Amino acid sequence: MSVARTPKRHTNVMSVIVFVSCLLLVSGNVVFAEPYLMLDANPATYVGAPEESIVTTGPVFTLYALVNSEAPQWSESDLTDTFYLCAAIVPKLLETDPDLGSYSLDGFTFDVVGDMAYGVPPIGLVSNPGLLPPHGIYETYYIEHEFTLDSTQRADLYNSQDYPGGPGPDVTDGHLYYQDFEVDATGLSSGYFLHFDLYTKGSPSIEYFAPFSHDVLHTPVPGAVLLGMLGLGVVGLKLRRFA
Repeated sequence: MSVARTPKRHTNVMSVIVFVSCLLLVSGNVVFAEPYLMLDANPATYVGAPEESIVTTGPVFTLYALVNSEAPQWSESDLTDTFYLCAAIVPKLLETDPDLGSYSLDGFTFDVVGDMAYGVPPIGLVSNPGLLPPHGIYETYYIEHEFTLDSTQRADLYNSQDYPGGPGPDVTDGHLYYQDFEVDATGLSSGYFLHFDLYTKGSPSIEYFAPFSHDVLHTPVPGAVLLGMLGLGVVGLKLRRFA
């Protein structure tokens, strides 16, 4: 009897091995694929755990919003849909804090705090579900900048976490759509900086957002000093569990 059952047991074990291998292969592709939404900057470098952000250290820089047309979330309607770039002040501010200078984004000048909303994005929503996870940044003052994609601005797909610094040359069949923004933070008060998130909305909740390993932080101090400057909240909250 035992001899007769051996081939069946062997077949079952092999089936399980093949099934698990397929699952690992599929999950591996998901884990290591480029995200649907990403941010990047030029100049920029990537700062690893526990911060896990693309960091630009200059007060004047180019910011890039990147949309991956090979991601499963992509649809052709994205070419006319609205995307949202959020610029927030770090370290966190209190709602009662005074004005702290100004900065410009995409040719628009914003006074801190006079031209900004307070709390957690998106604008128009004040409680969960549907808010962006705070990831050590919010609550603070922020603005929400709307934009649409330019179908002529396409480049080869890349992962901004692995290769920060902006997309390569435009190519007509590129799988990466991007929008660039000029940022000038020289008018901010000393000790305050900008943090950027990218997301889409589902009226008015957050629908998709760039993983927090693919956001952008502006600060003149990279690395470990940056963490001390932003506070321990960043270390505890801004981890890849939200990615």
